[in-house]
Amino acid sequence: MAAPQSKPLTPRQAERRRRILASAIALVSRLGYDAVTMRMIAQDSGTAEKTLYNIFGTKDRLVACAARDRSAEVFALAARREPRHGWPRLVEFARAAAEVTLESPVLSRALAALLLEHADLVGLHEVYEAEVGGALDAIIADGLLDPDVPREPMVRMIRLAVVATVLFWSRREIADAELEPCIVRRCAETLLPFATSAGALVLRIEARNAALRMIAPEVIVQDL
Repeated sequence: MAAPQSKPLTPRQAERRRRILASAIALVSRLGYDAVTMRMIAQDSGTAEKTLYNIFGTKDRLVACAARDRSAEVFALAARREPRHGWPRLVEFARAAAEVTLESPVLSRALAALLLEHADLVGLHEVYEAEVGGALDAIIADGLLDPDVPREPMVRMIRLAVVATVLFWSRREIADAELEPCIVRRCAETLLPFATSAGALVLRIEARNAALRMIAPEVIVQDL
């Protein structure tokens, strides 16, 4: 079974890939995952069906690649909104992730399980390594995390926390209004064991405020 392309793409190949993934996203958003076929994606994107199988192998992998690109776009959106790096950027990522997820719930529910199943194959870790890894470096520089924090495992734990939260939302275990504060809380709790004294104060307040917004939205949360 073919795996997704890993070689650098030519401009023409990159445009074809963008077109294919855009078609997949549009079709799944409109019709739902189960109703969409590789033939439909091929027709909508103006690509031969055989080419889709050669590039992506399966529909699952194709749509998972679209989900991976969507995650990268969420990080880019957070960076545009929040110029500061470090913890503020992670909080803004949580907001952007929840916003994008809730904009198209049918699509988001379809992508959640696929992205978890194919995360390594489609390179989701690399997206988080670049973005969350940079945020961790900034949090360390701000004196909020121990410099000896195990960076790569921490990036992985945050990725799993975010994807698992969205997956629970997709199964309706987490309400729409709870999604963003739940992501913030999971990120804060993941970092807490490696926090400095100053960082522990910040992260505990953030985790508490996020929990309060989940269980009692009318409660006034504590400012940092």
